Amino acid sequence: MKEVYCDVAVIGAGPAGLAAARSARETGAEKVVIVERDVHAGGILQQCIHAGFGLKYFGEELTGPEYAERFEEQARDVQVTMMLDTTALEVKDNVLVCASRLGIVHLHYKALVLAMGCRERTRANLVIPGSRPSGIYTAGTAQRVMNIYGHHVGKEIVILGSGDIGMIMARRLTLEGAHVKAVVEIMPFLAGLVRNKVQCLDDFGIPLKLSHTVVDITGVDRVESVTVAPVDENKRPIMEKAEVIKCDTLLLSVGLIPENELSKTAGVELSPVTKGAVVNQFKQTEVPSVFACGNVLHVNDLVDHVSRESEEAGHYAALYAAGKLPKGDSISVIADIAGGSGIKVMGVLNAGFMGLGSKDFPADDFATLTGSSSKNTLMRVPSNQVYTYIMEAMGYSTTNIPYSDLYSAMQNGLCEGWLGGSGLTNYDSFRDVIKYFVDCNVVNECIPIFMNQELFDSLPEDYQTIVSEAFKTAQNTVNSERSEQEVQALVDMEEYGITVIEPTDEELAQLRDRIRQEVWPKMAEEIGEDLLQQTCEHYGVTLG
Repeated sequence: MKEVYCDVAVIGAGPAGLAAARSARETGAEKVVIVERDVHAGGILQQCIHAGFGLKYFGEELTGPEYAERFEEQARDVQVTMMLDTTALEVKDNVLVCASRLGIVHLHYKALVLAMGCRERTRANLVIPGSRPSGIYTAGTAQRVMNIYGHHVGKEIVILGSGDIGMIMARRLTLEGAHVKAVVEIMPFLAGLVRNKVQCLDDFGIPLKLSHTVVDITGVDRVESVTVAPVDENKRPIMEKAEVIKCDTLLLSVGLIPENELSKTAGVELSPVTKGAVVNQFKQTEVPSVFACGNVLHVNDLVDHVSRESEEAGHYAALYAAGKLPKGDSISVIADIAGGSGIKVMGVLNAGFMGLGSKDFPADDFATLTGSSSKNTLMRVPSNQVYTYIMEAMGYSTTNIPYSDLYSAMQNGLCEGWLGGSGLTNYDSFRDVIKYFVDCNVVNECIPIFMNQELFDSLPEDYQTIVSEAFKTAQNTVNSERSEQEVQALVDMEEYGITVIEPTDEELAQLRDRIRQEVWPKMAEEIGEDLLQQTCEHYGVTLG
């Protein structure tokens, strides 16, 4: 048995693990170790030989292996240690128990980053009736068989589910000479990205059957046919309209599940919504030394978003390992502020980071749109002076038009845009009137839930526990779900035709520093320097 010691351990050498490990080293962690069960780094990207990766992160289109190679090189450049062909078995008392070709390894860590990715739902998850012949694959397995091992999986194909992997495999199979007879989706809408439907199904004449599902599989040694039926509004098959499709292969592209078996051994709480870990703003779980990122936290549509999120997790894990990570969360800081006021803080809901939504901008680059030069552009802000200070620091004129009138105000030209909503809010409520969204992250909108302290104290102790747990569950559910929704909203906006302008890390850091220098002193005058100082100390931020 071998004993290994490190500052930060990372489970998984996929895009999440590589980004987290590199970020941890760059933050100052002296020794960072990645544990990966495969013999190569890169994770699922090794088999994703199609293009479409890196547009957000690198500003150019890459294949999966190319994207993975860049991150692997970056990790090796900063001397990240990679334990390949090594399986993580258990997490216990700040020790990661692993099995390698050399035997059992005990990896002692100060901080652990979970980056195991996700797994596909199988036929067993769906409980599809019928026999059990060969020729039934998950889309990811078929992709690996073809792209890594170089084997065909079938000639006459039906694909169940319109997830991105399934649609991409429909194209791949067609290019290899197979006949994809149909992509069948139980929902009345597409599960994957619209661009994949256009490029992988429409361009190759592959039919998509929405509101349909597979109700039977026939075959002895090999799949011979599947029975496909439409479903009603309750997802129940309409058997009298069922049809039999002759095929020798059925691919399943019916969703992904975060791979959290190791998370459970670490005692990490899982969200019933995302199926991933419940984390705070630092990507930190309820087990203080354990962090989570990427698809093990929540399933992402774009690997670029996985990389950005994982860099944050690696950064905060390194701070924790060095004893520099701020303690507590939004509840504790608000509770401290509200202390003695007769108010009990029951929870804090994260409504996302605010950005700039507008129907017109004088430029289309982040540095110009958030710089201090005058824009001659009128933007609506909430009736709070702090928002006005922020917009003035970015060179905008402001108005306090009521939120209820904002939509019509932008329609009629009374203002060009607004600050006050996250990406999700802009997409859900204003996508028909905005043409641009600047993801500048200048304000995080938190919605605290309060209860009268005297009333809470008057409840029996068991009732207090029930009420507290109910609010905690609601908070964790909303916050975990919101993170995924915000990522998806940016994707949805672009597909709708809205130009999404995202910053580089350097641009965001420059904006952050300028806001702190120019706006925070004015904030101190509004809310009091003591209160601002208290908040800064809580999060480990220097005031001034």
